[in-house]
Amino acid sequence: MKLSRRDLLKGVAAGAAFGATGLGLRTARARLPVNPVSILLLDFSGGWNVHATFAARTHPDVNPHGIAPARGDMGIMKVSPLIYRDRENVVNTDSAAWGMRVPVFEETAHHFSMIGAMRHAESYVLDDHPPSGIYCATGYLDRLDAPGLGTVVARYAPKDRLAPPAVCLSNLIPGWVAFESARASGAWLPHAPVVFSHKALPIGGSGGVGFIETETRLDEAAGARRRGLAAQKVEMLRRYKEAFRRHRSFFLDKAIHTTDPANANERLEEGLLGSGSPTNQQLIDAFGGTFDGDESALALAFRCLEGGSRFVAVSCGFSSFPMTAHDTHTNEQNAWKLYVRDAQIFAGVSFLLEKLGLAKNVLVVGLSEMARCPYAGGGFNGAGGTDHGRTGIQSPKGLYGSNRQSVLLAHGPIRPGREAYPAESELGDPAGAPCITAELLAFIAECAGVEREDHPWNVSPEGAPLDAEALARVLIA
Repeated sequence: MKLSRRDLLKGVAAGAAFGATGLGLRTARARLPVNPVSILLLDFSGGWNVHATFAARTHPDVNPHGIAPARGDMGIMKVSPLIYRDRENVVNTDSAAWGMRVPVFEETAHHFSMIGAMRHAESYVLDDHPPSGIYCATGYLDRLDAPGLGTVVARYAPKDRLAPPAVCLSNLIPGWVAFESARASGAWLPHAPVVFSHKALPIGGSGGVGFIETETRLDEAAGARRRGLAAQKVEMLRRYKEAFRRHRSFFLDKAIHTTDPANANERLEEGLLGSGSPTNQQLIDAFGGTFDGDESALALAFRCLEGGSRFVAVSCGFSSFPMTAHDTHTNEQNAWKLYVRDAQIFAGVSFLLEKLGLAKNVLVVGLSEMARCPYAGGGFNGAGGTDHGRTGIQSPKGLYGSNRQSVLLAHGPIRPGREAYPAESELGDPAGAPCITAELLAFIAECAGVEREDHPWNVSPEGAPLDAEALARVLIA
């Protein structure tokens, strides 16, 4: 199926329905006709080798692991056996907290759909982490004023919830996409997501804080006296302090401190689920059973969703393969545990959303700032790794591996088992035109309730018109 970004559909009729967090559709302004949902963005940072794992291709240089036989109903998913390797010794899925074995990837894979072929821009050739992260989170590279996805969603999200409207979580080191999704300048600056680590929460101690009003007035006066970059820094600090004051009860709740085993039995009873909130141990167990790693960051992500956050980005992978995450220029074969844990992240997210009754209220997006670039003769470079940019295998369509990305989506308004912008099975080249990242961002923003006139993604980086409809026709219709 060849989808055209130029095939614009106009006059979308939006019904006056309400989502779980209470933001209704406005019929006077166009966007995708779905109830607003929260966004859970999983940033598999460093450039994941998606075509050798979750969107497995048949060419042995692109995917040296082969294609695993389907295990039950896996929908559209074709994966490599790498994600199953020694799984019982990498993640623990026997959960006393749930009184059951939590599901693994093949038992939840049928929930997922996929964008088979995505490029940041049709003219974009050289991939490296900073520009790719900016492209992936803002849709553009030469528009430094372009806001990140989290900033756009936060600006139009409800502000009266227990948790901040948008947060970006990291394991001390933020992933490129998660970090850049908080990009903001000018009028966007007050709306940027709060960025912090689950291992170093910004608030602790007593809830009784004096001089809050005085401090607020001083912060406002400091911003008024400064201009340019200095003013932006003051505004950023003021915004963070305001967020932590406004949502102080959320940050003080023991259920939010998901890294501490002493809080294993805590629940976020003030949140959306009330007494039905899972314990921290139940959240941790869904992702593999340890409090020290991505599991506790993902547990905190669910707490933010329970607290009403409309956008939550999580950097995944740094705790499994320290410092480099998926950026495996050397010895990629030694990083296989990373992908086994990635698979359990997907499984745990789906399990929790279904178990907690939130599957229709949260759109899950799994991506990376770019893909890996394999080499002829076994897939790896001389150091046993993969690279990115203008290196490695060049496909018959002139694309390097990093330009051939795939994106996983599930839940929210997404129908399972769909592939938009299909990719050819051998190398992962686009079967027709690729999806442009700005189009994906428009789709996500509109699913989160942002009106089409309010987000910046109506043209591609090359200036061609686009909108969210092409993706919606396949993934939602």
